[in-house]
Amino acid sequence: MRLIASATLRNRVLGVSAVLLLFVIAGYAAVFVSIHGGVTDAARAAMTQYPGDRVQALCSLVDCQTCSLAERKRAVWALGQLRDPRALPILMKYYTRQQCDHASDVCQHELQKAVEAIQRTYPLWLGYRDLATR
Repeated sequence: MRLIASATLRNRVLGVSAVLLLFVIAGYAAVFVSIHGGVTDAARAAMTQYPGDRVQALCSLVDCQTCSLAERKRAVWALGQLRDPRALPILMKYYTRQQCDHASDVCQHELQKAVEAIQRTYPLWLGYRDLATR
């Protein structure tokens, strides 16, 4: 009897563990798909305004002085997600390491995150990286 109870408990623990693992994997996939959609939307919007591939267009959008700060911030975020080294010069142009002035310039914290994402080498599965651009 004790052996049957032990096997039943083990099977339940394994079943619950498997379900939790599936939820974690599904959550990771959902986040990945959401980020991919955001990057794709930001890149498409930039490419309708500026020439070149999406990294070049997003860089032009970051450099645009007549564009809204929200558009520029979104472009910074997308470049950080793409992690393409070609974006570093334009990001560094605006990354002053000073306190943020959200009323007149792109957020320094967002620029810092984008620059760090590009400069670091993550394992491919840790974080978003758009394989279609490689």
